[in-house]
Amino acid sequence: MNRVNIIGRLVKNVESRTTINNEMVSSFTIAVNEGYGEKQRTNYIDCVAFKNLAENISNYCEKGSLVAIEGKLNTSIYETQDGSKRKSVNVIVEKAMFLDSKKKTADNTAEKEDPFKDFGEEIQLSDEDLPF
Repeated sequence: MNRVNIIGRLVKNVESRTTINNEMVSSFTIAVNEGYGEKQRTNYIDCVAFKNLAENISNYCEKGSLVAIEGKLNTSIYETQDGSKRKSVNVIVEKAMFLDSKKKTADNTAEKEDPFKDFGEEIQLSDEDLPF
């Protein structure tokens, strides 16, 4: 079974690109702390998401965002320009849950929208208007 569940914060902003087939790919790194006190350490886990999930992560996450991801571990071996072999390990994200509020705007405040803006003007009632 190849399953990975991680909760952590994004180390930097999401990097997104589009493939030749016009599908979005987003790459990001999550910092996950383990242990306490002097024995605490941080693991940095590279993650990759595709298609709609990649677009949602790109739109709603930024450096410092708290996310929970579920996916599978992927290992690949590649050769560098100087001929040495390297191993790369990352998580292919299949599900993501955004544990923070929406992405911050330019003035660094969370985007807020009035949910009652389409209901018209506010109606004021007095005690005499109540039927009981």
